Amino acid sequence: MSDPIYYFGKAHQGSGHHFYNPRLVNLDYHNPNWPSDMPWGNLDGALLPRNTKEVQSQYVIHHSSGWVAMAFWDRTGDRRPGSNSAFMARGDLDVWGIVKLAEVNFPSIMRRLSEFKFSEWKYEHGK
Repeated sequence: MSDPIYYFGKAHQGSGHHFYNPRLVNLDYHNPNWPSDMPWGNLDGALLPRNTKEVQSQYVIHHSSGWVAMAFWDRTGDRRPGSNSAFMARGDLDVWGIVKLAEVNFPSIMRRLSEFKFSEWKYEHGK
């Protein structure tokens, strides 16, 4: 069975931005467990809000081919310009559905993001 949600970003101290399952196993493109039906291939920056100021806590939701992605600028794991994260899941979820799945499946990531209140995040329409 496939995982309910995936994370792209910086998951570990010293790691780069990668694609992870809930067990925080790196599933980058060459991994046979990469979800082959996911409609997005390039995740690093491709789904982000088009805000050139890279505002922390500004997010965008994308729906495509039975998947949903929530992408956002994220300086909580990496302070460098361009740092970002995203959660991807199968289904027709809204932001709160994604946040709930992320809280259950990526508790360490969500603890790190907890300094930002999701209720105060700013939404930008996806493509």
